[in-house]
Formats: sequence, structure tokens, C-alpha cells
Amino acid sequence: MQQSEEAAPGGSEAGERPGKRNAPAMPLWRMLRQTFGVDLKWLVPCWGGGMVLAHFLRIGYVLSLGDLGVVLSAVALFGAIALLGFLAVLALPAWVIGMLVDQHVLPVPLRPRQDNAPRKGLKSYYRRAQVAPRPRQERIFGSMWVFAGAALVSAAYYTIMLLCARSGFGGVATYGVIAGFCVGAITLMVLTVAWDFDRVRRFWPILRKRHNTFVLMLLMYLAFWPLAAFAVDYVAPPVRGRDWFYLALSALMLVFAHWGVYVTHRVELSKRLRGFAPALLIVVIYSGALLGSVDVTVRKLGIGMLPSVQLQLTEQGCQIVKAAWPEARCERAQPGSNVYVLPSVDVLTRLGSDFYVAPPGGLSDEHKPRFLIPASQVLSWSRVEAAKKTAVAPPTPPAK
Repeated sequence: MQQSEEAAPGGSEAGERPGKRNAPAMPLWRMLRQTFGVDLKWLVPCWGGGMVLAHFLRIGYVLSLGDLGVVLSAVALFGAIALLGFLAVLALPAWVIGMLVDQHVLPVPLRPRQDNAPRKGLKSYYRRAQVAPRPRQERIFGSMWVFAGAALVSAAYYTIMLLCARSGFGGVATYGVIAGFCVGAITLMVLTVAWDFDRVRRFWPILRKRHNTFVLMLLMYLAFWPLAAFAVDYVAPPVRGRDWFYLALSALMLVFAHWGVYVTHRVELSKRLRGFAPALLIVVIYSGALLGSVDVTVRKLGIGMLPSVQLQLTEQGCQIVKAAWPEARCERAQPGSNVYVLPSVDVLTRLGSDFYVAPPGGLSDEHKPRFLIPASQVLSWSRVEAAKKTAVAPPTPPAK
């Protein structure tokens, strides 16, 4: 009796594991530090510093040491924006998949195999024999085809909408994209918000079937592809045919990463991050978002990469411009005024104590002259690109 009484607590402890269940959650930064072996609280300034460095390498200009404080401020700002964008774009699908699995809407993946220790002597046999696919393998890799098929069908739907827009049916394409996004987003929102209601939970066994899992993934990609397309068009829109190829390759790797997040749902998060971080980095590189995010960030903040900017200069600033660019049209704003107007230039960067500018088209053409204008000689500046786009063409006279 005494042995049974002693064994009972041990059995309950081994079965329920109350220590692990009640263990406090590890802070995120500490967990990431143990995963990658570095203190990731330096990720924001390091990533921001890389963005600033890429910006200056792109325009071929280096600041002086006296402007170090401005650079450090830009590093912190760029790093925060980059980190938030990274989390918003890459963590959203993984969060949706994890929530659907935790709510048992999606079939729960299998645990990592842990019962192979007594069968180690059969390694040579498995190397020489063709093993037939087992139910475990079919269940794991069968879900990969579900992800791939859902992503392909949803991508084909939006491709048709894009072709409609190119063919002149812009209204049909707009309503089609909005309808697809709303169907996917609203349905997933209902599943994640109302999952605890008894009437909704009755449908869970039906949703866990293979074809219904395909429908769930289709809804997720109907909601995800418009967001991804908006991000790509905002950051690095494809121009050449090679850009579209790299974009398709990035989408393929992203779908594979989503499937990997699903099948490794029961694996430790540190091991999952080690496996998928390189894949996500490759996606960012091949999609063009690595350099495109730098250009978009500095452009939206008004720091650099600004096309069609009008500068108001002093007389000395106008002389500097004409000395560096003889074809420049720098004129007085009004007769007798000391303010001179340089109508259209491209500002590569405003960081530091100088404006680094180029003639129109100098952002993409490195052979055009690039020169510095001291910030003390620039009275004001304004963007004229939007005004040019919204300018209405003069009406054509009626034919006689």
C-alpha cells in the first residue's frame, strides 16, 4: 500500500507534468537570444544602420563625422519601421495558422517521432530498401499539396483580375479583388472570434476533413495575397520580366514556409526559427524588398530619393548650382527678390548638412551629374511631382 501511495504521485507527475504546465513564460527577447546566440535587442539599430548604409551606397555619398548624430537618429527610426514591417508581413500568416490549429479548426499536426530508439539497428536496412509511404508521411506531405493547391487557385483568381484590369475592365477587377479579400478575411475573422460558441464548434469535425482544410487555406490566401501584392507594389514594384520571375519564386518559397509553420506546430519555437529564418530572408532578398524598403522609407519620410523637387535657394546657392550644372535653370522667384527657384531636381538625400541633388532622372541614371548644395543655402523645398500628375491637359479645339 505504501508503494502504491508513493507511486501515485509519481505517476500523476509524469502524466500531467504540473511543473511544466505552471512554468512562467520566457520573455521573447531572452528566447530569441537563446535561439540565435546573440542579444537581439541590438537588432533594431543594426538593421536600421544597414538600411542607412545601403541608402548611401546606393547614391554614392558618405556623410561627414560631424553629422553622426543625425545618422544615429535615422538609424533608430529606420530600424523601428523595418522591424514593424517585417513582423506585419511575415508573422500574420503564421499567426493565423497557429490560431486555427490551437482552436482545432485545422487538423493538429503529428508530434515529432520519439519512438525510434529501439529501431536504430535497422538503419542499414532502411538505407537499402525502398520503404512504401506510410500514413504518417502521407499525412505530412499531403498537407503540403493542400497549401500549394490553395495558394495556386487563389493566385490564379487574382491573376485573372489583373488581366481584366489590363484589358480595360478596371471596375470588374477592383470589385473582384475587394470581394475575394473580404470573403477570406471576414470568414477567418468569424472563425477566430466566434470559435468558442457551441453552435459554431459543432462544425469543427466537418472543417477538419481534407477538402475543407483546402477551403480554409484558400480563404487564408484570398485574404493574404492582396496584402502581399500591396506591400510589393509599395516597396519594390516589378518592372522587368526578371522581376516577375523572382517575385513568383519568392511567393513559392513563402507558401513552403507557411506549410513548414503548420507541420512544425508542435516543435520548439527556437528550432522553428532556426529553420525558417534563412528561408524568409531569401524571400525578402528575391522579392526586391531589401533595397526597395530602403528607398520607400527615405522617400516617404522626405529624407531622400525624392524625384521632381523644387528648391528655393539664395543667390550663392544658385551660383553653386550653375557652377556644378551649367544647364540649370535657376531664376529669381520675382523681380527684385533675393529668392531663386530651381524648378525640378532629384534630391538623393537631405541627411546631414548638405542637399545631395541631381538633374531630373538622376535617381536611376548614375551618369548624370550629382552635386552638393549646403543646407544653409536652401531656403525651402517642395515636391512638384504630384502637381504634374494631377495637372489637367488643355482641351483640344473641336474639329472643323
